[in-house]
Amino acid sequence: MNDVGIVLIGRNEGQRLVRALDAAAREGARVVYVDSGSTDGSLAAAQQRGAHVVELDTSIPFTAARARNAGLEALRLLEPSARYVQFIDGDCVLEPGWVGVAKAALDGEERLAVVFGRRREERVEASVYHRLIDLEWDRPAGLAEWCGGDAMMRLEALREVGGYDPTVAAGEEPELCMRLRAVGWWVRCVDHPMTRHDAAIHRLGAFLRRDIRTGRGALDLVLKQPQRDNPFIPIVKQTMLWGWGWAGWMVAMAIFVVVLTPVWVGLAGLLLGGLGQAMRMARQVRYGLSRKLSARDAGVLGLLVVPGTLAQMWGQVRYLIDRATGQRTRLVEYKHTPPAPDTSPDTASG
Repeated sequence: MNDVGIVLIGRNEGQRLVRALDAAAREGARVVYVDSGSTDGSLAAAQQRGAHVVELDTSIPFTAARARNAGLEALRLLEPSARYVQFIDGDCVLEPGWVGVAKAALDGEERLAVVFGRRREERVEASVYHRLIDLEWDRPAGLAEWCGGDAMMRLEALREVGGYDPTVAAGEEPELCMRLRAVGWWVRCVDHPMTRHDAAIHRLGAFLRRDIRTGRGALDLVLKQPQRDNPFIPIVKQTMLWGWGWAGWMVAMAIFVVVLTPVWVGLAGLLLGGLGQAMRMARQVRYGLSRKLSARDAGVLGLLVVPGTLAQMWGQVRYLIDRATGQRTRLVEYKHTPPAPDTSPDTASG
């Protein structure tokens, strides 16, 4: 399959990477693995499985966008005839048959630059967080505004817009899709299994670190591309209203209670602020139930609304501090480092 290449990126993904590499190798396409400073034996595992390995310079801040660009450059040198590239994250496994389906879609539409399918969260029984993330992956088929990290793309389109923006630490895929659509390319979701993802999130802290990453990346992209079709604008607006605005309101009402009179004004304001968040939580519960979540999982979804928004707000604070101090890129990690991959010859051959 000389017209399709696979670029796989990772950092300390352990056995998840081994599964991702094995699934990619079964497609019969050239596989390029780009490593962002792993210390768990990932490089050896990739080399033993026949992937072309690219190590990123550790003196430059890591981003997924930078890794994907490095993989693209390597693929162009290794497979000059390649027309399409399948990007995949090191914590994902390609579904059988997906590469053929994606290639057929790109072959059939000349202006189609990006095609992606259904990413499913595996081990949904492992934690409620996996089930909530799986709900996020459920995108409707048809023309789309943006894709995620797993997608097949047309190399011609990527060359036209200059690839990924390496300074974007989170949300690099929607940022790329906005630039592609601005020059007339299309993005499409097809109703076909694409990848299985392992979030490896079992604790609230890790889930909230993911929201910190979202808040940081959303503000970064809104400031860089403030046009109306930016999919991160609603996230930033929500954080401004229910994070910054709500916190400011509650502080002001608390001051009324402690310092000013009449006290009932502050108490009423605090009650109103609490009622507003309660209504948000109830809407999330209804949404979860409408998407076939269990009552327990829908309840957790509702309870996470407030801490999730505050975590996004903290991500924005960290972004603004970094920007003020001249640090424009920061990799935000939320997963624990899994066990090192087995790099023994017996395992590598399988």
